[in-house]
Amino acid sequence: MFEANGESFTEGDIVRFKHATLPANRERDYRIVAATRGGVTASPVGDDRFAHEYNRATADRLGITHTTERVTEK
Repeated sequence: MFEANGESFTEGDIVRFKHATLPANRERDYRIVAATRGGVTASPVGDDRFAHEYNRATADRLGITHTTERVTEK
C-alpha cells in the first residue's frame, strides 16, 4: 500500500495526476500495477506497454488522486 495526499493507494486502483505537466496526462486514467510504501508504478489504462514509476515526492507533486472506478482482474 502507498499513501499520498491523505489517500491510500493499492494495486488495481485507477488514478489520475491532476497536476501533470501535459494537459492530456491530467485527463488520462492510470492503473496502479505495483504499490509500495515508497511509491507506485502505474500504466495508462488500456495500454500496459508502458509503466511509470513515481516516488512519494513526485506522486504528491503531480497530485495523485483516485478516480471513481476500480479495475477488476478476471
